[in-house]
Amino acid sequence: MKKLYIIFFSFILFSCEYFYPPEIYQTLNHISSSVSSLSSVSSVSSVSSLKGIFVSITRGDDLNSGTNISQPVKNINVGIDKAKTYGMTNIYVEAGIYTVGNGGLSDGYEASLELTNVNGINITGGWDLDFIKRVGRSILDNEKNPVYKRVLYISNSFSNTIDGFDFANTSNNSYYFGAGAFIVMSTNITLTNCVIRNNCTPGIEGEALFMLNSLNCRLYLDIVSNTSEDTSIIISISSSSSNYFKGNIIGNYTSHYSPPIFKLISSSYNTIECLFSENGKNDRPSSILYLYYGDGNIIRSRIMNNTCSNYIIQLYYSSNNTISGEIINNGLTDVYYANCAMIFGGESNVIKNLVITNNLVSGTGNLNSVIYISNDYVSHLPVYMISNCIIGNTKSTLCGIFEAGAYDLSGHILKNNLFFGYFYSGYYYDVFSNYIDTIDKLNDTNYTGASEASGNVIHF
Repeated sequence: MKKLYIIFFSFILFSCEYFYPPEIYQTLNHISSSVSSLSSVSSVSSVSSLKGIFVSITRGDDLNSGTNISQPVKNINVGIDKAKTYGMTNIYVEAGIYTVGNGGLSDGYEASLELTNVNGINITGGWDLDFIKRVGRSILDNEKNPVYKRVLYISNSFSNTIDGFDFANTSNNSYYFGAGAFIVMSTNITLTNCVIRNNCTPGIEGEALFMLNSLNCRLYLDIVSNTSEDTSIIISISSSSSNYFKGNIIGNYTSHYSPPIFKLISSSYNTIECLFSENGKNDRPSSILYLYYGDGNIIRSRIMNNTCSNYIIQLYYSSNNTISGEIINNGLTDVYYANCAMIFGGESNVIKNLVITNNLVSGTGNLNSVIYISNDYVSHLPVYMISNCIIGNTKSTLCGIFEAGAYDLSGHILKNNLFFGYFYSGYYYDVFSNYIDTIDKLNDTNYTGASEASGNVIHF
């Protein structure tokens, strides 16, 4: 089985070196290195200085105490139970592939790694045979059997750290949330050096990752090659606040027209600092990133080389959010109504330091606008500021910034933006002034309705 993993990732790397951007190639190379290292586990005879519970796929036995290297347990959940029994806070897991009934998922547990009512535990994977050094990651493989449960399950737990794991290959027909990882009602959870990959269910929310009612979590992980069926979403964050997401979200697909790749619903003060790339290539999610009734979130991401139908980023009745980063080289498939960034309703969102260009609509369709703002109530200000952005045209873009909705957008700040290329209809569309196609009008508050309009530049 180890040889098959190594051959599989070698094939991927050969292809990715030629067809993927450097960031993606480096990510997959990192994953491959972790898997390859499993075939050369250290046999150093030095004595480990670690104290805690030890889990070994090669020589563990769940009847052992697990409290020393010579008596490791085999199942990770048994190791967690032992840590609680002996009052220990550290669990060390040998590098290897933990499968159903063989160190991974077993009867009586919700997942291959389950933390329910567990506090203050640190679990590190990827250790060599002697627990002297870390040589890769520990792989929890649910083997794509449709009756099996999730790979990672965290519920009502606090201040736990999980470092150095792959959560892979769940394909079930009974769990509708969080096939790869499920985090609910938990606080101060840290996942680092982890990968969620190759998970698929016919569920509703969060094929790779589902988070509910959780806060102050730090997730440093890659989410790669997960597939949704029915109306499923790859990543779903609901009613969760003050969390931090950093990593690579690459090569994930939705099988239907409507669901987004990443959905943030009724969640506040989260930071998303990710690379989104090569998502939606086989099928068409409605958007890559979708905020629904979110407040105070920070999106600071690179979104490149994805395919979706209507919008790349969509904010719906969301307020006080900040969007920055890059939105480049994405494809949209809706030939009638496609916009790069769409903000519908809400209050006081800020778009700044954003490069948004080279996004194309398939076939003969037109990109309606680069930034689309819809104001639904007369007293609302969906976008407070658009500043220091690069707003680029492609071969068929109608407008740079488009005001829509029942009411005029006024009182906002529009400054220091670079509009480059030729926009068929104009650089800016105002409800009262209609299309604005000169630099003088663009920097005139009488035409844009802005409270401040200055420093904007047009470059052909």
